[in-house]
Amino acid sequence: MDIHQLKTFVTVAAEGSITRAAECLCLSQPAVSAHIKAMEALLGLTLFTRTAKGMQLTSDGQQLQRKAEQALAAHRAVLEEAGRLRGQVSGRLRLGMGGDGCSDLLGQLLTRLAEQYPDVEVTLTHGHSEEVVEKIRAGELDAGFYNSTSEPDSAFTAIEVARFGIYLAAPPGLVPVAEQTDWAALEQLPWIVCPASGTCCGRAAEALLNSTVFVRRGSSASTVNRSPESWWLAAWVWGCYMLRRQNRPRQTVK
Repeated sequence: MDIHQLKTFVTVAAEGSITRAAECLCLSQPAVSAHIKAMEALLGLTLFTRTAKGMQLTSDGQQLQRKAEQALAAHRAVLEEAGRLRGQVSGRLRLGMGGDGCSDLLGQLLTRLAEQYPDVEVTLTHGHSEEVVEKIRAGELDAGFYNSTSEPDSAFTAIEVARFGIYLAAPPGLVPVAEQTDWAALEQLPWIVCPASGTCCGRAAEALLNSTVFVRRGSSASTVNRSPESWWLAAWVWGCYMLRRQNRPRQTVK
């Protein structure tokens, strides 16, 4: 049994999902499944059962989970000490990824880290931008990419790596095309937003609907989930909505 299989076992146990574990480990789902099957074959034990909620540890898996975590911690400690003795950077870097606007920069960063700091173990957590910020604030993440419609939190050291525009969009014919925006007329139309905590466009729309621009302050806003089907159906049938346009990154990873 190699250390990568142990790491996969612990990650699947923590995430409760092959898909999420694969994302955290930057592996394919077949590779994660192969690691689990190889461990089970070697140990002669069933470590997980598949349920409607995902991967659940068996009683044998639960007993081995703590030992596996201790083995990984000891492995990291050996690598960190060896790196210290060599004068090299080592340890664990916990990164968060909020949204999908900086996936290219994330790929560049992971590549550079692997090339320049091979002794640094990187773990990746996906989530909404607000979740990433809260986990950084709580000390659960060391750094992360996140989208923001306001100034960076003063508690963080933030570097702007990309910018995006947010546009007002509507079904054809609903909003007259004019040089001057008629906010009074827009106020009378139905608005569709994603959950404010889930997307930058949702937060921007909420801020607009609750601003002094709109007297009624969001009384005609409806919320849809983030699935493309419900979003586009609702948007093209009725309502104004916010649409993000990603601009080219302002930074590259060196």
